[in-house]
Amino acid sequence: MTYVETPVHACALYAIEVPKTGGNTGFANMIAAYDALSAQIKERLQGLSCKHDASRNSTGQLRKGFEEYYGNVTQVPGFVHPLVRVNPETGVRALYLGCRDNAYVMGLGIDESEALLEEVWAHVAKLDFTWAQEWRVGDLVFWDNRYCLHRGGAFPFDTRRHMRGMQIGVDRPVAA
Repeated sequence: MTYVETPVHACALYAIEVPKTGGNTGFANMIAAYDALSAQIKERLQGLSCKHDASRNSTGQLRKGFEEYYGNVTQVPGFVHPLVRVNPETGVRALYLGCRDNAYVMGLGIDESEALLEEVWAHVAKLDFTWAQEWRVGDLVFWDNRYCLHRGGAFPFDTRRHMRGMQIGVDRPVAA
């Protein structure tokens, strides 16, 4: 939900029906990922903001109300948030990323933005920062959406994955 002005603060998923294989939900700890960055990369990210594409969802499908967009990624509709955010109560810093496609680091050339985002995404995807929930019926998972990325995994098309989700509060990211 980074593509909106005030993203969701926290989320929960409850498993009602799960496929025998696949359908796991992957998570990435954005605090741990930030902490493990080199001092040089932290310095490079300081003060940068990223525009998050509002036109497509996390699976790449065009959202209702948006037109197909082909062109300069700097012109994609969406909201701008800091790449590094701080928890105003604790001072803890975290990376703040959304969907990778059509993201753009404000003020950089397109090639430089793409290279920086690829570098940061490769870092975040390391096993040190990730975990996957292997769902069983009745599982309930809560997470702080401000500091944790999540995504649903694929599962066989002829099976069902029935989940109930809940979104809690909204948040406006604060730059570090």
